[in-house]
Amino acid sequence: MKNLVIEVLALHCLPDGDRPASLARFFTAVAADVMTGVQDPAGHCGEIQPDLDRAKVRESLLAAAELANRALDAAAADVDRAVCLWRQVFGQAFPEPSSGCAAFTDQTSRGLGAALLGAATGGPAATATPRRRIRDVP
Repeated sequence: MKNLVIEVLALHCLPDGDRPASLARFFTAVAADVMTGVQDPAGHCGEIQPDLDRAKVRESLLAAAELANRALDAAAADVDRAVCLWRQVFGQAFPEPSSGCAAFTDQTSRGLGAALLGAATGGPAATATPRRRIRDVP
């Protein structure tokens, strides 16, 4: 998924307030919004990523929402479990508690955030798009 798609969705769907609760609500709201296509907010190019596999992205977003809600529920009783659930959402870049996550890891330990980035064309999430050279055009 292109970064711009996520940025536009965040602009429209990320609520203010408590960060963990906002993220959980964000995943749920975006799962519905992504199905209609994400339009350029400036109105210059229409849909930002027309080849996006919307059904696959929606499935990943709903799974992320479910994990985020489980993390919110776990936070009051077991902070390490909550951190491990957030790590499942965001992948290996999210810090692991000192006790580790082995006892808490579900089948989706790769990170749904990483899966979303690969959902654009069904490719692997680890594949990064090479950066284009910036040209100054008058």
